[in-house]
Amino acid sequence: MASRILDRIPEALHPLLELAPSQYCQAFFGILGGGCIALQIVPPLQDALLGWPVRLLGAAGLLTRVPHSWFAHFYAALLCFQVFWLVQFVTGGRILTAIAEREVLRGKGSGGMELGQVVLAWGMLTMQGARRLYECFVVMKPSASSSMLAVHWVLSFLVYAVLSISIWIEGSDAILHTSMADADLAPPFWTLFPLVAFSMAAPRGSSFNGTLLATLFFVIANLSATAKSTRKWRLVREVEEQRG
Repeated sequence: MASRILDRIPEALHPLLELAPSQYCQAFFGILGGGCIALQIVPPLQDALLGWPVRLLGAAGLLTRVPHSWFAHFYAALLCFQVFWLVQFVTGGRILTAIAEREVLRGKGSGGMELGQVVLAWGMLTMQGARRLYECFVVMKPSASSSMLAVHWVLSFLVYAVLSISIWIEGSDAILHTSMADADLAPPFWTLFPLVAFSMAAPRGSSFNGTLLATLFFVIANLSATAKSTRKWRLVREVEEQRG
């Protein structure tokens, strides 16, 4: 059956099927980050998006607006993803094993992350998700005027799903061959958190984790675009308040 599916895929796309899972993650965040930057520095691209893509999204109901409070869904989903991969690791689940084996087979590099680094990265992301979920329910005040597009809501689930894989994918070899009893779980140095997080998750022989750097690139690009749109929104609100 797999051969039949492969026969239907254009030959030019066959090299894409040979990529390692980490390369798919890097490409995913690289494309999203590049798209965010392109939309900000090339305004005509925004006009182009008002054509058939918008009509297609509108037909699918993805241009409707959803409450800002739905942000909590992302972090709840992230925690679910984190628990899922933890259970997969503890029980030797087939899904994690299959992805890790493909990464070891297709991946290139210096040997990958240590299991202690994987646990550290998993713990950091889990705490971040738990903190943001807590803020959504306890700290943030709901606003009736604040909303987001449904397409952004859907894309965010994909982002967190891929992110939950990105933090451990370059440690696939250690996941397959190292037990928790043999892992080096030294406590992390929390000062300069972003730099420490990316450097401590670096595969052996590398200064940084390429997959997480691709994630960081997307985060910076996305936050820059969000900051620009937020500034416009605040200016509009100020004008409306002055008129009122």
